[in-house]
Amino acid sequence: MASTSRTSRIRDEWRHLDAELFDTLMKLIGDRRSVADIQESGVLGDAVFAADRLLVAEIKVQDREHWRNRWFSRVKRQLAGCDLVFADPDNGPRVRRPFQAHEKGECEANRPKR
Repeated sequence: MASTSRTSRIRDEWRHLDAELFDTLMKLIGDRRSVADIQESGVLGDAVFAADRLLVAEIKVQDREHWRNRWFSRVKRQLAGCDLVFADPDNGPRVRRPFQAHEKGECEANRPKR
């Protein structure tokens, strides 16, 4: 669990905005910090969750850009009527550079040629 001083700082900064929601979320997240747990709890009422993860490991390198574009299109349709969107940074919503396959079948981000 978060250290007491860190928890106190977080509580001092955010709890006054909505004490009931804050306390409920603190109980839910514990050590896990799982968006799925928050979704399943119903604490956010009728909130819309676009929970499809960006798991590209099984996608061929040459297909990943197209796959990601389809993923974003699908998520944008799901969230089209939403007024507020929170993006979980663990889900990797952005790629800084495209991927390139190497001879050994590994992939890494393209790097500028020297």
